[in-house]
Amino acid sequence: MTINDVQTIAHAVAAALGSDDPAAAMSSVLAPGVTWRAPQQAEVHEVAARDGGVLVGLRWPGSTTEEADRWHVLRVEGGRIVDIVDFGLREDALAHLGLAA
Repeated sequence: MTINDVQTIAHAVAAALGSDDPAAAMSSVLAPGVTWRAPQQAEVHEVAARDGGVLVGLRWPGSTTEEADRWHVLRVEGGRIVDIVDFGLREDALAHLGLAA
């Protein structure tokens, strides 16, 4: 692989992340069976079914404050997860689900 190959992929990733459908846009540069993981395993400290979605609260190992928490909203349609959005604040995640904290 040359630097040009890597630069081409970098441009494709940047364009995908700025698109309306990043997952679909990035599919052209992902190998079959690709893995995508965080360097550390997060602790799941909350999973709650809400109207139209699932709220997932994560805490990274070694962090002791809520400021280090991450929140994911998994939108569900037709029995499948169709969208995943990351938030730094629980209140923002709940608002995305149309709920008050």
